[in-house]
Amino acid sequence: MASEITFVLRGRPFGGGANSVAQEFAALVDNYGMGRLLVEPQHLDVFRRGYDWSVTALDRLSADPQDIPDGAAIVATTNDSLSLVLDEFSERASRVYYYVQDYEPLFYPRHSRQHTVAIASYGRAKAAVAVVKTDWLAQVLMSRTFFPVVKIRPSLDRTIYRPRPLRADGHRRTLVAMLRPSTPRRGSQRTVAVINRLAQSASLALDIEVFGTSNDELGMAGLRMSPRIRNHGRVSPKQAAEIVCSSDFLLDLSDYQAFGRTVAEGLAAGVVPIVTDRGAPPSYVTHGVSGFLVTPSDIDAAYDYVKQATRLPDDELAAMRLAAMEAVSEWSVDATASDWFALTRDS
Repeated sequence: MASEITFVLRGRPFGGGANSVAQEFAALVDNYGMGRLLVEPQHLDVFRRGYDWSVTALDRLSADPQDIPDGAAIVATTNDSLSLVLDEFSERASRVYYYVQDYEPLFYPRHSRQHTVAIASYGRAKAAVAVVKTDWLAQVLMSRTFFPVVKIRPSLDRTIYRPRPLRADGHRRTLVAMLRPSTPRRGSQRTVAVINRLAQSASLALDIEVFGTSNDELGMAGLRMSPRIRNHGRVSPKQAAEIVCSSDFLLDLSDYQAFGRTVAEGLAAGVVPIVTDRGAPPSYVTHGVSGFLVTPSDIDAAYDYVKQATRLPDDELAAMRLAAMEAVSEWSVDATASDWFALTRDS
């Protein structure tokens, strides 16, 4: 059995992948007393302040092998984390795991340095156990890299993503979207096009809110929103949960989603998504039952689905909310921690 489960995370907090690692590490400490998270020194204070930690096993990442106890199961969480783990820490590990949360070559232009590094990481990953949380990503990896993967359940923090009561008939409904123009695959430009069009519709009793980026950042990206749209800007994970859980609908027009954390968290709170049909979402969102699937480039269809959702009678919306919650009912941080514990205990 591994003496410890150590996650190595290179990069900033608050992205979907970082949030997954943070909450799964915390659950391992709380439930099994065996979790540790190593983050880059320049991000350590932000990690400490930005999450509601109930644990103290958060530490500074260095290249010193002595930072890793003998017999630990080490989990690399990005392609550059994997390089560090295999080069510096693997001799002290009982086993190395590569937590693949996306197919990272899709992030970069072909033949760029980053694309080459990401591709190369999958060659090196044969020295590790690859771990994924969606069937879509498992299929992508197996078809493009030809190495086996292990699947665990996705984690959802149900202490902050909880359904609220359905509001009384006649209230204005709320649509929320996350904007991240610094990540082009998240489709901020088309999302803004849809919500601006919705904001101009006098016939819709719909409030629109966004989060994830500031007005200045939107302006720098050439994106202008209607003054009728409320922008919460950059928020903490807990603040994001409050915004999502107080909404009725969530719009995500990403190029694809390898998982779709914000969508899944919304489902747990009974928030009905209008979401990309590319990637993992079709495996847990049933079109017309628990949400609406849309080709992300089809702005007209996205607009029409939001209008359709907004005009649903209360009983039909309540049924969709229940179906949304049922779709992710088996996902939780405790379930994922249990999967990690079972996976590493024979290391």
